[in-house]
Amino acid sequence: MPALFAAKRFPRRWAAVVKFVVLTGMLASSPLSTYGEGPTGSSKVTKPSLTAPQLMQIAHDGRAEWGNFPGFEAKLTLATDSARGEGRLHVSPDGKMDLTLPPGEEFQWAQRALKSVVGHRLTVNDAITNVEFADQQADHPHGRLLRSTNPQEKSLWRVQGDVLTEVHRITDTSRLIISISDVLRTPEGKHLPQNFSVTTWELPSNQIKSARQVHQDWSRIGGIDLPSTFWAITNRPDGTSVTHRIDFSEHRLLPDVVHTDLQPTGKK
Repeated sequence: MPALFAAKRFPRRWAAVVKFVVLTGMLASSPLSTYGEGPTGSSKVTKPSLTAPQLMQIAHDGRAEWGNFPGFEAKLTLATDSARGEGRLHVSPDGKMDLTLPPGEEFQWAQRALKSVVGHRLTVNDAITNVEFADQQADHPHGRLLRSTNPQEKSLWRVQGDVLTEVHRITDTSRLIISISDVLRTPEGKHLPQNFSVTTWELPSNQIKSARQVHQDWSRIGGIDLPSTFWAITNRPDGTSVTHRIDFSEHRLLPDVVHTDLQPTGKK
């Protein structure tokens, strides 16, 4: 706070001016003054005048997708707390996966993880726009909370800028919340998930069944942002935890030759 101390050297009539300037600067740097920006690195400002459907559309359009996707292959290096192995992944232009894993059950988790990674980049569904605001809190640090206008739909979503920061999936027996804490920006300004958590509760007891933290890295090759690292740690109610990691290498866009000029995608 050097400016406040400097005010002591000014005549008293200037002290109020200096204090006003300092406070104005503090307010300008407050997260609330740039509504919609925050830990997710959102590049668009969520204005209070936007409707709930408009917010959902902006978040949908902000995602990085695999347009004109040629398919790719990659070598996989897999690791858990107690095992290591190698495999290969082939993804066709329509998203069909051909996965080779080490024998046994130790690495079957990789099938589910890779299906999610690939599927989210090839999703062609339209934005969910039959939504409304779920509450009146417009200054939540993670964005506005939305709900479906369909009484049968129990899901909730939270939007900050052009990022869908939370997804709530609720059934009669469980509640799952995906919380996005960090994204990577592509050169085009679209976003890719980097850090997020997945927490599951039992209902109606509200006991946590699992808490999973996921980290992903991406590399751009031939104009396509491909996965380079997948890393997940899952904590369980019995006090145990498990770590899963996949490192991707030797990426090859189909039907091109192997590319070696991989560059990390964007920045936070």
